[in-house]
Amino acid sequence: MKNSKLVKFSLTLVCAAILSACGSSGGSDNSAAEAKAKAEQAQQAAAKAKAEAEAKAKAKAEAEKKAAEEAENKVKNSAVFGHKLVKKTDSNFILNIEGEDKTRKSSESTGRSDKMDVKLHPSLDTVVVSIPLDKNGNPVKNAPIGYVEDFDFRGNTNNTTGEFTLGHIYNTANGETKTSGQARGVKTDTKTETAGTNTGSALVYQEGRTNYIPTDDVVKGSNSKVAVRNDFRDRKDTVAEVYGHRTFVDGDSLKGTEATTTVAGKTTLAGETTLANAPFLAKDKKDSYAYKDGKLNHVQYGRVTSRLDDVELAQVKKGVDAGENGTRVVSYGEYGEKGTENSYFYRGTDERDGVVYNANLTRDLAKAYHGADKASGELNYQGHAVTYGFTHVAPNANKPDVSKVPNAIGENPTYDLPQLVSGTHVAAKIDLATKGVTGQLYDVWSVDGKKSNQQIANFKGTLANNGSIEGSSTRTLDSAAGTFNGNLFGKQAEELGGTLASKSTNAKESWGAVFGAKVQETPYQPAGKTSVWGVKTDNNN
Repeated sequence: MKNSKLVKFSLTLVCAAILSACGSSGGSDNSAAEAKAKAEQAQQAAAKAKAEAEAKAKAKAEAEKKAAEEAENKVKNSAVFGHKLVKKTDSNFILNIEGEDKTRKSSESTGRSDKMDVKLHPSLDTVVVSIPLDKNGNPVKNAPIGYVEDFDFRGNTNNTTGEFTLGHIYNTANGETKTSGQARGVKTDTKTETAGTNTGSALVYQEGRTNYIPTDDVVKGSNSKVAVRNDFRDRKDTVAEVYGHRTFVDGDSLKGTEATTTVAGKTTLAGETTLANAPFLAKDKKDSYAYKDGKLNHVQYGRVTSRLDDVELAQVKKGVDAGENGTRVVSYGEYGEKGTENSYFYRGTDERDGVVYNANLTRDLAKAYHGADKASGELNYQGHAVTYGFTHVAPNANKPDVSKVPNAIGENPTYDLPQLVSGTHVAAKIDLATKGVTGQLYDVWSVDGKKSNQQIANFKGTLANNGSIEGSSTRTLDSAAGTFNGNLFGKQAEELGGTLASKSTNAKESWGAVFGAKVQETPYQPAGKTSVWGVKTDNNN
């Protein structure tokens, strides 16, 4: 009996153990399945996320590639021959700026520089200054463009005076060009059959001059006292200020003909003289603060003043047959006069028939100047800038006017005024590997015999494969923001033209500059090949 109970109890324990084991085993199988399911779900989610990320990255890459191709095609199909910005003097000329009151006279500026995308006539004897706009600032349909005629420096063969008189131009008090004129005797691609009866003074390069800063720019020394090497440029009563290509030409400006004979060392068959036409185009190798003047063969830059305030289309004469809607000849104006507009510009020509696209531009330039097989190295440029709205500050402008203490009781202290040695210069650098462009505008000062460069603005941009540059600029004095545009000219980018324009359009706050510069590097010359032959050195015949 007792044994029977013992057996039953043992069987019960065994069954309980088996059931417990079975229950435990079953629970373990469910956890593994759940873990496996979760792992699979995680893998699927990761795969999905990866696929989505890859698809997103692919779409982004394709979009960026498409955008880059579209941008490159835009560059490829466009040509840029220069840029221009405008600063008015109490004129109702329309600038197409935000918030502009198109009925009010003002002295505002464009706050940008607009590109010149029409091929230039090689004579460079006209400047387009306007297009007719409606009251909303939109181009008038079928309306002609306005330009100043006889912006012509034929006959200017002396670079020692710094000034040239433009003859037979329209420089009228009311801006009218239709009722006056003299027979020209010829009609050319750039000249109408009648010429104006007025003259106008134009500032040009002057041999020996080192100060090209205008009188209306602020120059600040210690207590505003400055000693200068020569006079500032006085723009008053001038219709233009221009430097560089086609500013010293032997010929007849009335008829538009060049000299037909070559004067050794002075002129060419095309009448272009060999005279220097722009300052500061190279640094002196012996003195880092001295510069050499030179000749620009492609770039022209400067300022021309027009008079378009309250002038109606009916008041200006028909111009040459050019453009889709024809042209009109408008009047020059004199700098600083009310009712005028100052167009600051750079423009250029070269042997390639304008600025053209080259997908391997930087590589080819690296080859030309550094003998490299890939885009590498730098190109440096030096030149001169025409400015407005800047303050040129001496290095000790915030210090008292005392640099030397008295050496005896009762004697007054002596001091040296800061000397403005030269200005305004431009220096620019192109990184051929990155296509990055950097540069600055600066003046050279001397204080107590010590010279230094004082920056007034800096700029940066990116070089495109058609030779154009776009970027930003900053006025150093107050960090005011501006735009920067430029172009390379010449078969081997020998010259650079550029504009800096403040983003501010306010009359008192706006500023700008245009410049021309020349490359400092010389084309690469490979090492000569060593001969395999030499002089006989023994007694054998």
